[in-house]
Amino acid sequence: MLGADGHHGHEEEDHGDEEIWLISYSDLMTLLFGFFVLMYVFASTKTGEAEKVREGLAKSFGGSYVSPQEELATQLKQKT
Repeated sequence: MLGADGHHGHEEEDHGDEEIWLISYSDLMTLLFGFFVLMYVFASTKTGEAEKVREGLAKSFGGSYVSPQEELATQLKQKT
């Protein structure tokens, strides 16, 4: 007997379940692309520009940024 939608009530059609892995795969590819873009930026920019990118990333993830020069100066002051 057919239901109101024209299908048998006990039959279920699973369209798309066999390709659910594509979501995880596309997420992985997106993350890898982002990673390699960042690696390219760090490798190809000048020192000042790379520092700006590092500072922006640190702030966007909720952390604080201390430049390597400031960190080294602080460590040297602590030793003397």
